[in-house]
Amino acid sequence: MKALVIFAVLVAVFLIAFLVWQYVFSIYETKTIFSPQKEIYSVGDEIILSVQPLNSFGKKAPLRKISARIDAENSEKVRINTLDENKFSIKFLKEGKVKIKLSTKYSAQKELLEFEVRN
Repeated sequence: MKALVIFAVLVAVFLIAFLVWQYVFSIYETKTIFSPQKEIYSVGDEIILSVQPLNSFGKKAPLRKISARIDAENSEKVRINTLDENKFSIKFLKEGKVKIKLSTKYSAQKELLEFEVRN
């Protein structure tokens, strides 16, 4: 009888650990955050763009990091500096529409961000 209780407790602990890993620590998608958020940016403005890993509850996945890749279609209009694996500084140099493609290991496809830059 004692062996059955120990077995049941071990199975319960394993099941709880498995479910916590699957729903809390696993990365299901990513969220792109940039600040400041505006409709129209000016030449010379700088934004900080970061990518967060999200778990199944839509919250930031704890103890997990991701790396992101960023490409600008109009590279002469922006200057991109990498601050961290998932954090970038973007400075607008010229007017026009700026398109930036962002991808991670967990992205199904590249995310396209468009910014309007005016004087």
